[in-house]
Amino acid sequence: MSRIKVGKLRRKAVAPMQYYLIDFGLSCRFPSYEGRGLVLGKVGQDKSVPELSKRIPYDPFKVDIYQMGSVINRLIKVSLVLSVNLAKVFTELL
Repeated sequence: MSRIKVGKLRRKAVAPMQYYLIDFGLSCRFPSYEGRGLVLGKVGQDKSVPELSKRIPYDPFKVDIYQMGSVINRLIKVSLVLSVNLAKVFTELL
């Protein structure tokens, strides 16, 4: 059996990663972009959304933008915590 030798790849040789942020816990279906409307409801993962209401109609697209910002904010916080923890680990190893 022959072995295949694998060398290091340059960063430019690797395809870039793509991330998709989808479905933030609230989904509505409209017949078309023009046919969209306001909705009611207080169901979802993120309970901090100020627009959510069972009585006052709100724009679900604005709620999606709010929730996307919330997800990005949490990702930044997690990455900062991880980088601080990794820095501690590496300095302790030296």
